[in-house]
Amino acid sequence: MEIIHFAGYTQEEKFRIAKNFLMKKQMEAHGLGDARVEFSDDALRFIADHYTREAGVRSLERQIASILRKVAKKVAEGKKEKVLVTKKNVTKFLGAAKFNATIVEKNDEIGMSTGLAWTEAGGDILFIEVALMPGKGNLLLTGQLGDVMKDPARRQ
Repeated sequence: MEIIHFAGYTQEEKFRIAKNFLMKKQMEAHGLGDARVEFSDDALRFIADHYTREAGVRSLERQIASILRKVAKKVAEGKKEKVLVTKKNVTKFLGAAKFNATIVEKNDEIGMSTGLAWTEAGGDILFIEVALMPGKGNLLLTGQLGDVMKDPARRQ
């Protein structure tokens, strides 16, 4: 097996960055103070897990900003109570989750192979589909493929 390293933050690092830096920055940008809105730790982790999929935190910051815009609108309309963002009500602010854990196929399928992807930010299951194509039977492998990737492609 060949290991390919991708630089990025772990989910725990993303959570800490959001809690310690992004929240304050976005609250100030939207004219909200701590007295107006509060995010639970579970909500921040849920947003990072189900609404972002990247090595950095830009998308996470955009999702937080989206929620805070909606809170700022409620405040501008006269709502005086503090808004608590929890894991349960995140979908009310952001809609359905964009990313869910991949479910492994229960039955083997002809023309489909299963692989694993791993980064410092987490891992996932990959489904690789195969298609027969007309041609001379020559296979040209391009890109920076390691021996582990080249060998199965060459086997007849």
